[in-house]
Amino acid sequence: MSMQLLIANIIAMQFAIGFAAALVIVVIAYYLKSLSLSGAVGALAIGTIIFGTGGIQFAIPLLFFFISSSILSRIKTASKRTAIDHNQKEGPRDFWQILANGGVGAICSIIFLISGSPFWFFPYLASICEATADTWATEIGTLSPIKPISIVTLKKIETGQSGGVTILGIL
Repeated sequence: MSMQLLIANIIAMQFAIGFAAALVIVVIAYYLKSLSLSGAVGALAIGTIIFGTGGIQFAIPLLFFFISSSILSRIKTASKRTAIDHNQKEGPRDFWQILANGGVGAICSIIFLISGSPFWFFPYLASICEATADTWATEIGTLSPIKPISIVTLKKIETGQSGGVTILGIL
């Protein structure tokens, strides 16, 4: 067997395993109402692409982000309910949220596969870290009993309004 054929077989196997693993996770997440139908389709595509092009080392950070963020989104308090009433999206993650959080990572993993350069793991990881930090800051910040401060006006605003930050969310 030639080296090129062996590499092609390994990549095909990674995509098959990635699809199967993503499908199991997506079905569970959809059942638990962490994903809408469009979110499930997006997560299946992004998960398959990332695992298929980057392997397990790319899949683990993505899984950590998705599982930890889904757990945090289930924590509900009065301040979080207020946030939901003030423009914050509630409910399962949809296609656009999946794309926003995983799209850059998927592009980095595709470039990793094409270029063969391990350099691309670092921008990939940075994109997943950014998505995690943003999601956690929102989920945790809305739990704060203190009203957020606008990053634009530096005045107190209602919980859930865009641009609001809290010490709890920053931490």
